[in-house]
Amino acid sequence: MRLIFFDESKNDNNHPSYHIGAVVIEDTRLLEVEGQINAIAQDVFGSSRLVQNTEFHAAEIFHRKKNFKDWNDFAARIDILRRLVDILNLDYVDLIDIRINSDLLADTQNAEDIAFMFLCERANDHMRSRRELGMLIGDRENDQSAAKHAGFSR
Repeated sequence: MRLIFFDESKNDNNHPSYHIGAVVIEDTRLLEVEGQINAIAQDVFGSSRLVQNTEFHAAEIFHRKKNFKDWNDFAARIDILRRLVDILNLDYVDLIDIRINSDLLADTQNAEDIAFMFLCERANDHMRSRRELGMLIGDRENDQSAAKHAGFSR
């Protein structure tokens, strides 16, 4: 069984593309991956407890925003990103990336819906090629969006 954790970018008219991505992890390796992320969180935040103040967002790390606004050392910020990329590069971790060029859509088309449809298709192809089961898991940042995706996936 593989767990497919997905998250989407915020739909922003100032950006020409809409993104949704997923990290695919073998269920038997989940605790190992979580342990590696917890170790980074412990080093960076002094805690591995999953709360808003211990979240990693590449743009925030790179541009010194939110949790990293006081991080003046560029090399230290790059090291955090390197450690996270090392986890994403493990043999038993796969990635799915969907990018929709919003400028090419018709007025009746919705980038979020199309991106989620492609994510489901790519996840399905990924599981079929391995002859395994998979489970899509998304965040609940927006209950309306989560409800729409849950309905779509039926």
